[in-house]
Amino acid sequence: FDRIFADPPYAGRMTMEILREMADWPLLGPDGLLVIQHSTREEGAGTATEHWRCMDSRRFGDTVLSFYETLSRGESNP
Repeated sequence: FDRIFADPPYAGRMTMEILREMADWPLLGPDGLLVIQHSTREEGAGTATEHWRCMDSRRFGDTVLSFYETLSRGESNP
């Protein structure tokens, strides 16, 4: 897929789980974008991981949209 939008339940605080699952099941194309909607109170959301770079986060009240791209082989987060 070129774009994937995830809007999990806020109470589940699932952003990091979604990033782990998406790394294990690579459904996103090489130039794709993963957008995850989450609460401003969710710890770790909107940060980079071993497989993902958070390109941008936009806040709308208590809601945040975090935009992720996959890291290429050999590439690492700064």
